[in-house]
Order: sequence, then C-alpha cells, then structure tokens
Amino acid sequence: MNILIQNIRRLSLVLFLIICAKGVIGQNGYRDSIKVEMSVLEKPNDYLINTINNESNPKRLSILYNLLGLNYQRENAFEAAMQSHQRALNYAFLIGVPNEEIAISYNKIGIVYYFQANCDSAIVNFEKALPYYETQRLKANTYTNIGLMNNQKLNRDLAIENYLKALEIFKAVGDTINQGNLYNNIGALYNQI
Repeated sequence: MNILIQNIRRLSLVLFLIICAKGVIGQNGYRDSIKVEMSVLEKPNDYLINTINNESNPKRLSILYNLLGLNYQRENAFEAAMQSHQRALNYAFLIGVPNEEIAISYNKIGIVYYFQANCDSAIVNFEKALPYYETQRLKANTYTNIGLMNNQKLNRDLAIENYLKALEIFKAVGDTINQGNLYNNIGALYNQI
C-alpha cells in the first residue's frame, strides 16, 4: 500500500510539473511547484542545489536560494541560511526592476538575524524589505516582524506603532486571524506600559 501511495504522489507531481512547463502556472507558481516537488523527496536540499546548478533565470534562482535558506533555517544551520538568502537577494537585484523577491529576501535575512538574537540587524533588513512589497499581506507580516523585534528590545512604543501599521493592512485585506493576533499583542504591550 505504501508503494502505491508513493507512486500516486509521484504521478501527481509529474502532472503538476507538466502543467507548470506548459505555462499554465505563472512565475509565482514556480515557488509552489518547487515546494510540491520537495515535499516528496528525502533530500530536498540536494534537489535544490542540483536545480540551482542547472538554472540561469535570476528570479528562479532567487526563489530557489530562499527555499534552500528556509530549509537550512529549519535545520538550525543559520550561517548556511544567511548565505543562501544573501545569494537570493543578489539574484533578486539582477532581475532589473524593483520586485517582491527583493522584499522576500530581505525579510528572510531579517528572520535569520532574529534567530541569531540580533534584533537591530533584523529590523534594518525588515525595513529594507518594505518598499519592495507588492503583496499587502506580506508587507503586513513584515510590519509585524518589526513590531516583534521592537518588543524584544523593550521599545514598546515602536512595537505598537508597527503592530498598528500591520493591523491597518490586515483590516484592509480582511485577514481576521492576524487582526486578532495583533490586538492581543497590542493589548499585552499596553498592559506593560
């Protein structure tokens, strides 16, 4: 039965990749197609490294390096994660126009700094990400990250300021779950002031 399930997964993956190759799924779907493929592999990092070595498109390379960096983060290999996200950022700038891959890369670099207990560098990178966002929900997540870092640094007024910016965006996009989380964060900070 296990072999049957693995074969069904592989067939589904092949069909998904064929659809991607035919152009039915655009460039943003590339990230999702790679994630699907990685989900059935025993060694996703090897797959990503091999794919990187055979890719020349800067946007795809940026996506691939960020995915590799995320895997390294999950393994607590933060130096390797940082190197991957910085490579992703370099490729994102090679795309040639301001684009969201720049924002995603800066945000991921900021998250690695957070895991390394370097809140100041995390904030700098989160702030660098903000002007490049096209997707408002991602921008709101980054304001939330800035709020979290300021809370860690006990800069409660700045934390609240950034939480409020995120809250405004989450209201505009109708994300009630993140609105609730932010109301809780803001309320907790007001109790501490």
